[in-house]
Amino acid sequence: MRTTTLLLLVVLIASPLSSGFAGDPVDVASAWAQAVAEAGVTRVIWVSDDPVPGPIAAAAREVAHVPPAGRDPEEVAADVAALDAAGIV
Repeated sequence: MRTTTLLLLVVLIASPLSSGFAGDPVDVASAWAQAVAEAGVTRVIWVSDDPVPGPIAAAAREVAHVPPAGRDPEEVAADVAALDAAGIV
């Protein structure tokens, strides 16, 4: 019998948390964490200079952090792509 494991990945970019557009950052992070958990997402790549919020870190089995400060967007995107391609966060 063959078993297939599905890993879902989401890349969260933190700028909406601090922009004020989406409301209270804690509420936004909690809503994202709930969405990650309900969707069965197993891997999260957090793109921010801020640390990964606790609710998001707890919502997925694997979490990686890619800080973008002082880096070219292409370099940040390459880091995210490398993490995704490796299948290990």
